[in-house]
Amino acid sequence: MSEDAKKVLSYLFSAIQSKDSRHHARYGNYLRRNPEQIENVIFNCLRPGTMNFLKTGNLSSIDSIKSIGGDTNYQGRGVYLHAIVGLDTLVRVYVGQASNISSRIRKEHLNFRYRRDNKSLHYYALQRSSYDSFCVLAKLPSSSTKPGMDRPDLLLNILEMWCCLLLRSLPSPSLREYLPPTYKLPPLGPPESLNIALPLDQGTPLYSQGMKLDLSYSKDPLILEYLGDAEEQKSIELITVVETSDRKLGPYLVVGLTVVAAVMIFSSWRRRP
Repeated sequence: MSEDAKKVLSYLFSAIQSKDSRHHARYGNYLRRNPEQIENVIFNCLRPGTMNFLKTGNLSSIDSIKSIGGDTNYQGRGVYLHAIVGLDTLVRVYVGQASNISSRIRKEHLNFRYRRDNKSLHYYALQRSSYDSFCVLAKLPSSSTKPGMDRPDLLLNILEMWCCLLLRSLPSPSLREYLPPTYKLPPLGPPESLNIALPLDQGTPLYSQGMKLDLSYSKDPLILEYLGDAEEQKSIELITVVETSDRKLGPYLVVGLTVVAAVMIFSSWRRRP
């Protein structure tokens, strides 16, 4: 499996260095300086527990995932995995990065107020879960003299992207684009990935746009329910705007916006499984 992981990493490097890639402008010159050395640095970031899991692990077993281990109190840069057992007993995973893993987990993911104010598919799944567990997949070198560490942000993006590919924790279109063509994609159906945006876009406006990727093709009831609730919430917000602005807008515009909001709510309910 370590050879398999290397093949995925090498293919990822080739893909983002291609002049046809939209990532070439950001990563091309960075990787061109020492591509083999930077690739080795990234490969060696994987923890032993992660390597063992890639050999014998089972993503459908929470106990198997917990065997990855790692210190979640680690205050440095790295990539972590959040395994969530849904109320439907299925295990779904989210892969994330942080400049301070401990802070990201405790001050954001485990903070109800933060989750309330930063809605996402990840937090939607967590809110509808019976159990969850964190583990550390990879840690960036502490030494700033290692190849590629002059841009730890880019190195961390590539590391997270690689981990997402290894664990198939991205939407199917992204997996199809960045995995070697001979690799099989996981079948659509529950459970599916909780990651939406592409880690390579982290730190750019494209990342927030990627969070709006169309997931309507999904066969996972949880994801379809999330999409329906998100659209319904937009409709409710629109109705609120109409109600609070009716004195300024005029009766005909108010009626029109109310009808649009009602149609949006009806459509979201029809799509529910």
